[in-house]
Amino acid sequence: MVNIKKTGKNKIIVVAYPLGRIGSSAVMGLLQLSGVNVGVETRLIGPGIINPKGFFELKSQQQFLERTFKDIYPGVSDPPSMEYIDRVGKMYHSDYDGLIHSEFGNRFPIAVKSQRFLTLSFLYHLKEKYDIRVLVMQRNVERQVQSILRVWRKKGDSFKKEVSVRFVLSWLQEWQEFATRFINAFDFRYHYVSFEAIMEETKKTTGEIFRFIEETCPTFEEIDQWLDHLLVNRRVIK
Repeated sequence: MVNIKKTGKNKIIVVAYPLGRIGSSAVMGLLQLSGVNVGVETRLIGPGIINPKGFFELKSQQQFLERTFKDIYPGVSDPPSMEYIDRVGKMYHSDYDGLIHSEFGNRFPIAVKSQRFLTLSFLYHLKEKYDIRVLVMQRNVERQVQSILRVWRKKGDSFKKEVSVRFVLSWLQEWQEFATRFINAFDFRYHYVSFEAIMEETKKTTGEIFRFIEETCPTFEEIDQWLDHLLVNRRVIK
C-alpha cells in the first residue's frame, strides 16, 4: 500500500499530451483501475473503432475547449502563443472550476485529459486550491505520426485523408515544441510517461506513475489485462 500524503487540497491528476494517438486513454484506464474518479461513463465520449476501450474524454470539457479555444481547437491548427494561453486561462478558470465540480462532485482524486495541454491553462490559476499532478505523455514520433495517419485515413475529412506523412510530422513537431514551452513556463509537478515504456516495461513504468501520483497501483494482472500489447507495431503508411 502506497503511503498517500495529506496535502489539505483536493487532488487532480492530469494526463497531458501535445497531440493524440499517444497512449493517454490507456493511462486513463489504469487510473480508473486504481480507483481514481475519471467521470461518469455516460458523460464520457464512448468507445469507437479507433479506441475500443474508450477515450475517457468528458463531453462537457470538449465543448468547453471548443468554446474557449475556438481558434485552435479541435481542428488542424498551429499552436498558440503563451500569452494567448495565459489570457484564456485567466478568463475562464472559474468556469472550468465549475465544470470540475459539476462532473466530479467531491469524489477526489479525479483525473482528466488535457488535449494539447489546453486545460492546464485553467488549472494553473487554480493551483492554490488543488494539488495537481501532470502525467506528460510521450511516444516515438514516427509511430505517433503513423497512428494519426491511420485514424485520418479511416475517419477523417477530405483534407485529413489526403495529407502526407511529412505534413503530420511537421504539425506534430510544432505542437511538441509548444508543449516544451508550456512546461517551461508553467510550473506544475510533471512526470513523463512513454507509451513504449508502458507496453515494453509495464511493471516498472506503471509503478513509477503511481508513486508519482501517490495512489495505490493496480495489480500487475489487472494492468496486463487492461493494456493491449498488440498496439505497438502496425503497418507503415507511406
